[in-house]
Amino acid sequence: MKQLLLAAIVASTFNAYSQQICDTLWITPSGGQDTYINGWSGHMNLNYGTWDEFSTEAWTSGGESYISRSLIEFDLSQIPANAININAELSLFHNPAEDHSSLSGSNACYLERITSAWDQNIVTWNTQPTTTTLNSVSLAQSSSTTEDYLNIDVSTLINDIINDPSNSFGIMLKLQTEVEYRKMFFASSDHADSNIHPYIVVCYDLATTSNNCDTLIIAQDKGQDTYINGWSGHMNLNYGTWDEFSTEAWTSGGESYISRSLIEFDLSQIPANAININAELSLFHNPAEDHSSLSGSNACYLERITSAWDQNIVTWNTQPTTTTLNSVSLAQSSSTTEDYLNIDVSTLINDIINDPSNSFGIMLKLQTEVEYRKMFFASSDHTDSNIHPYLVVCYDLPNEIEEIVSPSDFKVYPNPAKKEFSVKGDNITKIEIVDCTGKIVKSVIGNSSQYNFNIKYEAKGIYLVRIFSNNTIVTKKLIIQ
Repeated sequence: MKQLLLAAIVASTFNAYSQQICDTLWITPSGGQDTYINGWSGHMNLNYGTWDEFSTEAWTSGGESYISRSLIEFDLSQIPANAININAELSLFHNPAEDHSSLSGSNACYLERITSAWDQNIVTWNTQPTTTTLNSVSLAQSSSTTEDYLNIDVSTLINDIINDPSNSFGIMLKLQTEVEYRKMFFASSDHADSNIHPYIVVCYDLATTSNNCDTLIIAQDKGQDTYINGWSGHMNLNYGTWDEFSTEAWTSGGESYISRSLIEFDLSQIPANAININAELSLFHNPAEDHSSLSGSNACYLERITSAWDQNIVTWNTQPTTTTLNSVSLAQSSSTTEDYLNIDVSTLINDIINDPSNSFGIMLKLQTEVEYRKMFFASSDHTDSNIHPYLVVCYDLPNEIEEIVSPSDFKVYPNPAKKEFSVKGDNITKIEIVDCTGKIVKSVIGNSSQYNFNIKYEAKGIYLVRIFSNNTIVTKKLIIQ
């Protein structure tokens, strides 16, 4: 499935009273999976992995009773291992194809943790995974036939999943009373309207963070990476879609060859006025092949690339130039499957930011390019998104305004909103409406306690409302339907 969407990461900062503000992730199932399973006779062995519904019902068809349920699993890999105080809210949106129903009684539901593995493209009613009722979450009977269920507190469920990964495979939606005629009918991540896909908002603190820097986790969804092969007959071939990010000195057919890899992250999310920039790169072993120090150390360099390249065109013979200035050394692997996590590439990233006209990413190459030795990592084209390379960038902003999130003395209403909404609070001097790409779609400057916004022409989705008042910036989430 497509790369997990990281809609926003809100800064971990402190206000004037040292109140800690958590990092926040908006996560959709696009890096995970969801599906519907149908218990109607003749359908119990059918798979509905691409259906646009995330529903549960007890109904009849042709005079026969049946039950359906739904499964969802979010990719939580972007939550740091040292995250603490984890809170999570799930939002589910009504699917306009069909209505909720309490025709025979309450359609209240449970969200239960799934305790066995499943695959959205294979699972059926007859092969559905097991669940546990431990810390299940209850959804109240729907108040209307088209009700959205927003900001459902699933913190305990998500913490259970994180703390017991070997027995946690997502969440099942099921009726509390599976007696016809009752149902809830939501949209799945396969619905044509991406604005009604389910999502969770995860908020957490970092246990070991000693400073209050803003943090970005940057994946390869907007960048590029590739492998280049110096073996005779392959030197003019492009490997832009290969799943390996590797470097080796080896032989084939008695002929020696060298390979290297290139990677370029999209650093445009880092503000232009960022200071004290620190960056850590994580590379994961590719299970298709092992690291090797057969003839000697496979220690590597990460060098800044100084000329342009295109992952869909570049070859060994057209590889870009590099500089050894501030290169980073990777030590010899301690095992054949070692991951290299949290590599300090701060100086490299600062060089790239400070000299953009001569900076085009990073090359991975052996320190000694003599066979037989290699490092073998996964690229962003690997089918397992959990082992894609990523970069964590931490930075400060050189202003004295501290950012705080959602204090009770500022209101954004109605929320969700359809055609218009208002912002209310004391001494507001400026408001910015920011979409999930970071673009400011609306802004206003003034000196008022209330502002009204017309949003009937704005795209549906999740936005941030930044409210400037005196020496604070208040950030609130807004959903436009």
